[in-house]
Amino acid sequence: MNTINFNRRLALKGIGAMGTSGALVACGGGGSSSPAIQYFTEPYMPAGSTEITGVRGVSNSTDVFLTGINMDTTTTPTTNYGLLYRGPLLIPNVSSWNKIGPAKTIIKKVGTDTSSGLNFYGPNNGASSGSIVVVGNYNLTGVSTAYGLLYLGSIDGSGTYTKISPDSLTVGTVSSTIAHSNMNGYVVGNFNTSLDSASHAFIMAIGSAPTNPNTYTYFDIPLSIVSGGAASITAYGIWYNSNLNNYTIVGGYSKVIGDNGLSTGYIVDWDPIGGFVNFAPLFYNNDSTTSKVSHVEGITTDNAGGYYLSIDWAQTSSTYPTGAALVQVGRNSSGGFGTPTWTNFAFPGAAITSANTVFEKNVLGVYADPAPTTPYLAVFP
Repeated sequence: MNTINFNRRLALKGIGAMGTSGALVACGGGGSSSPAIQYFTEPYMPAGSTEITGVRGVSNSTDVFLTGINMDTTTTPTTNYGLLYRGPLLIPNVSSWNKIGPAKTIIKKVGTDTSSGLNFYGPNNGASSGSIVVVGNYNLTGVSTAYGLLYLGSIDGSGTYTKISPDSLTVGTVSSTIAHSNMNGYVVGNFNTSLDSASHAFIMAIGSAPTNPNTYTYFDIPLSIVSGGAASITAYGIWYNSNLNNYTIVGGYSKVIGDNGLSTGYIVDWDPIGGFVNFAPLFYNNDSTTSKVSHVEGITTDNAGGYYLSIDWAQTSSTYPTGAALVQVGRNSSGGFGTPTWTNFAFPGAAITSANTVFEKNVLGVYADPAPTTPYLAVFP
């Protein structure tokens, strides 16, 4: 299960386990649509593999927080470590990562767990200066499932670990939970249950949430968008709109049998009182007839009232049927979302590029050349 957790984002394109170490390299040239994009290889662990999974700007600083996962393949079974970092987007060297785990005490409603592996995804600023809030999941020895995780504390990993489990949202048993992103007191993620094989999305209000702390909210695709409802839905990114006092959530959903496409991206506004509004599906290149997969991996502000999204996509038929994109989505005059602007890109020479997370006009993810897979930073003009 560790490998499945680790490669959750990569599974959209069938990328396997991550590769081995490499040096920090700056690359000229550009992607498929913009030669002005700058590409850099981020440092990664010499044993096993490294994936950068999340990014958030540090309050009152030019630094960013980065989260990642180190899958150590030198152990049997493979061991996953959480990675935390604060500094510039281009990491100076591999020692800049704080490698955390695998064994941590996880606080539950009743009792505790001792983790056998940690998988960190979305970071955010904590309540005190320099502290961090991280979500993800953890593993237990001999158990093939994922348990939701919330970390609060310092960048060295010495803080408090708490289990996330949206039991209140199902009459069945929660069989797997992965939290993907958090901001301003709210967490978004996915869970599976004993009732079906579908992925279900949730919002969790943590203790610092402005409304209804320590509660869960379930959401699905509006029936007006997908008749009969969606087969499954994921929630990968959340952004707090301080000027509107609400949140914007992104991810993907699978349609009911008979509809075109395996996965469709979406963007939607939400607030704890009024619920969901302005739901909009996102098709690759804004073409629903040829978009096979369009899954939103992350969201950030464009500093102009809209957003930049990092998206993985695939077409139904094309010479190059999969790829990554930076997508800008603005607001229209009615307050909803405007027509997205797509910028496709690929790490130079790579067979596959995946866009895991985004900070303003910077995308981080992994590429395969064709192997091994390597973490990168793409800086857009």
